[in-house]
Amino acid sequence: INAEYMGSTFGKRRMHFGEFLAVYNHTSAPHYYAEKPMLKELRKDFEEPPFAHFMQAPSVKMWMGRGGMVSRGHYDEVENLIAQVAGSKHFCMADPARSYYVKQRGNHPHNYSPVDFYAPDFSAYPTARNANITCVELRAGEMLYIPGFWWHHVRSTARNIAISFWYPLHSELLGEVFSCMASKTC
Repeated sequence: INAEYMGSTFGKRRMHFGEFLAVYNHTSAPHYYAEKPMLKELRKDFEEPPFAHFMQAPSVKMWMGRGGMVSRGHYDEVENLIAQVAGSKHFCMADPARSYYVKQRGNHPHNYSPVDFYAPDFSAYPTARNANITCVELRAGEMLYIPGFWWHHVRSTARNIAISFWYPLHSELLGEVFSCMASKTC
């Protein structure tokens, strides 16, 4: 598995978690357990954040890697509360109202950006100068809220584990507005 999650150099292989752990613990390659439902054996150790009780039940996902992973700039159509359990991750984010500045034409999924949010190539993507990208570090014991449709580019530098609580959009209207903005159909 290569270091750019969902990029052109990424390889994907299905395996049981025990097999993943064996590879993870005995190689230096940047293997990544990504976007998978929380294992039922671990789920009892994690509770939904109490301040989110008014939202619909979340889909709980686990992320585990040894570092060196990059998830290129993208947005998700869910509300995301990501809890960093171990290690740290770096997030660079842009408001969906600034989508024009990071969303570029090209051969990539509609919710992905070719712009490197950490070091934009302004000669290739001059509009990225106006994206107002903000970067933060999420450390063990911290939680970050990523609203639906917010662009985020994620890097991990060392072993880490994170849990994402993905909630359906709180407002269907909000989802429709941002989908319209992203596709430039409104």
